[in-house]
Amino acid sequence: MGQIPRNLLATTQKAIDIYLLSKEPCGSIKGIGYWQVANGYTAIALHDLWSGSLRYKSVVESALQSIDSTHPNFINEFNDDTLWWALASIAAYYAYGHDNTHLKRARNVHRHVAKYVVKRGEYEVHGMDMEGGVFWTSKPNEQNINAITTGLFAELSAELAVLGADERIGVLAPDVQFPPQPGSHYLPYAWLSLKWIERCRLSDHIVSDTVKVRDRELIDWIFTYNTGQCIGACTAILKSLTECGSDRAKLLHFACHLAEAAMNRPDWHEIDGALTESGAYGPQNHKAYENDDAVGFKSILVRNLAKLYAKLEHLPPTEQSDDLEKTRAHIHDYLVLQFNTVQTNDVNEISQYGPWWAGPLDLPTSHSQMAILDVMAAIYLVKAGNQCR
Repeated sequence: MGQIPRNLLATTQKAIDIYLLSKEPCGSIKGIGYWQVANGYTAIALHDLWSGSLRYKSVVESALQSIDSTHPNFINEFNDDTLWWALASIAAYYAYGHDNTHLKRARNVHRHVAKYVVKRGEYEVHGMDMEGGVFWTSKPNEQNINAITTGLFAELSAELAVLGADERIGVLAPDVQFPPQPGSHYLPYAWLSLKWIERCRLSDHIVSDTVKVRDRELIDWIFTYNTGQCIGACTAILKSLTECGSDRAKLLHFACHLAEAAMNRPDWHEIDGALTESGAYGPQNHKAYENDDAVGFKSILVRNLAKLYAKLEHLPPTEQSDDLEKTRAHIHDYLVLQFNTVQTNDVNEISQYGPWWAGPLDLPTSHSQMAILDVMAAIYLVKAGNQCR
């Protein structure tokens, strides 16, 4: 597995600094797409948060302001794109002094995307009510409900509930059922969207991609980020359930089952455990210079495993168990392995990272550099003695 280097901060900040050489005055990053740019800034903010630094505060906040000025409230026609930016705002809120500007932007995104949440009885596919699913886009004839958009909305809803953003968004049926924590208007959304994933897109604790509601078709693509984002939604909801109880215990074990399934899935990993997801983005189907959405899918799994690890690391004694400790230790070793894998196989002498985490080192680009930023952030949550939020 290897050890975490003593010069960790220099290593991780150099990776970010190289990435930011591609930053444009408007806040975008040359060579990558809108949602990828959001994820880069999210990873940088989380790196600052988890490493106890403010090094990139001005960079991240000015970029968010610039993007907001050209895309008001970060909204475009793709709800998942918009939600990635909302979570970037949440990360900046936590990392940089709880500036309510970030929270306001996140609330505005929620207000927008909530219009595309499926209501009870609105659609049924193969006997499954689509309640809680979120349409991929805001296009008038959109029929795709996908797991990533729904998982992002669930996490955002839970984070807003945690942060006390209690503005009512009244599109839910009045008889909606959800586990207790009365007083939050956001938490029911989180539960309904998570339940849609569990009900409609889950098999053996791996989350598949899309439901076409008018064609009544299930699209069972399997990508790391769908399961990773579901873990992120679970972890955010767990933060909102401050009192120990059966609902919290069930959700905690569910998140751990998702994590174990993801970390143990053979076609996502090399024999030594290195995360590659080469079927989605690998040397056999892409050139190193080719950007693709899939280059950053595995980064989302890494990010949300780190968030779950933080939760498991700080459980009260009444919630601890041998099974949960086993998953905590597994995530620890897994994240250290991914960090050491890219340090050993995928970086040159000036801290440029290529697209294939397990090697061999190939052409570094802004998209390959973006994809390793979550590895650079996550390592701080497993570093001995680190305290996290």
